[in-house]
Amino acid sequence: MEHIAVLLTLPETAPAVLKAAEKTKEAFQIASLDLLHIRPDVDPDLMPTEEVYTEDRKAAFEAEREGIFAALEKIAAPWREKGFPALHQERGRREDVAKRVLHGADLVVLGSPHADPDAKILLETVLFDLKKAALLASRNIPAQIGRHIAIAWAPCEASQRATEAARPLIQNAREVTILNGGHGEDFPVSPSLELNVTVQSTNAKIHMRDFELNGRHIGEALLAEAHAAGADMLIMGAFTHSRLREAIFGGATAEILKAFDLPVLMHH
Repeated sequence: MEHIAVLLTLPETAPAVLKAAEKTKEAFQIASLDLLHIRPDVDPDLMPTEEVYTEDRKAAFEAEREGIFAALEKIAAPWREKGFPALHQERGRREDVAKRVLHGADLVVLGSPHADPDAKILLETVLFDLKKAALLASRNIPAQIGRHIAIAWAPCEASQRATEAARPLIQNAREVTILNGGHGEDFPVSPSLELNVTVQSTNAKIHMRDFELNGRHIGEALLAEAHAAGADMLIMGAFTHSRLREAIFGGATAEILKAFDLPVLMHH
């Protein structure tokens, strides 16, 4: 892993994103980093078939976005002393800009998509269109990231891709806990050979943590078990069902996106 892109979307989440990027840069030993704000040219809440984009509305939208970018620049400015580049702004349709400016990144760091439409759109683009790993920064960032990693095991390609993307972190971790959850006899099969090779190629202490759901949603249980194990980060496959099924029925990814309180590295 050689290059990470750091996306700042809101002033409320920017400090945590910058801290997560700093810790990740150290853990992955990455020299190259971009600091970006992707700004829509047109109000994304506009309904073209029902509303007219008047000059007043356009002016109000531009003023709002200028205020957001100015606040983000102020938050990011002190980080230049830590070797971060200046915050760069790209304008256009969010999905199109993301595909253009993020194609060379090995990892994308961004804030919680909960209550942040820009982050939600960008996360979906990173996972589904660009097929890259995303690191979501929780509000509270641990002093260290990657010393004790929890891996949410699932017998699917997304889980294997997430683990592979995190290989540099896993190989430098002190401890790795593999979370394997179910209920009764309905537990996933044992972790795959690929996962075992990735994990066992480290000097870390390896723990297998089987847990019962006991009526909990899987996302809630994964977060609770990661904390109980003492992990400072969670690695998981994202949206292992179709997006439509996840949207209708929820799922581990949707649950974690609403409530995660430690950094989460995910891959689709």
